[in-house]
Amino acid sequence: MLGLGTLLAEQHLLMLLARWGGAAYLAFLAWQSLRRAWHSHALRADSRAPASRRQVLLATLAVTLLNPQVYLDTLVMLGVVGALQESPGGFFIGAALASFGWFFGLVAAASWLAPKLANPKAWRVIDTLIGITMAVIAWRLLAGAMLPA
Repeated sequence: MLGLGTLLAEQHLLMLLARWGGAAYLAFLAWQSLRRAWHSHALRADSRAPASRRQVLLATLAVTLLNPQVYLDTLVMLGVVGALQESPGGFFIGAALASFGWFFGLVAAASWLAPKLANPKAWRVIDTLIGITMAVIAWRLLAGAMLPA
């Protein structure tokens, strides 16, 4: 919020590139999600023996640190949005608490969610909602990019 987000928010060309790049990326994700909604799939729990603590830790670090979306979301999107707020520090704290609540909430609800996510119809609904949400956000980014500065 105080680094890259502030830089992007203050530089018109960088902000325009971030908008168009973000819109293109979100449009691609929307297309993928809507395409998945037309194909049957579901979450299938693996019946293999549980992985070791080391394997779980390495997999978690890989999914977190090697995921480009983590950097796009936290450095670019949240950074720019936070830098434009009246209280960037308050926005940062709120975003961190919301993220903490979301992910720990998913962990807490995992055993309740697992059987529901084994149903392909549930994934069709989820993928459709995600695709529509991504498309709307991409459109709003493009619409904002076309407004005069």
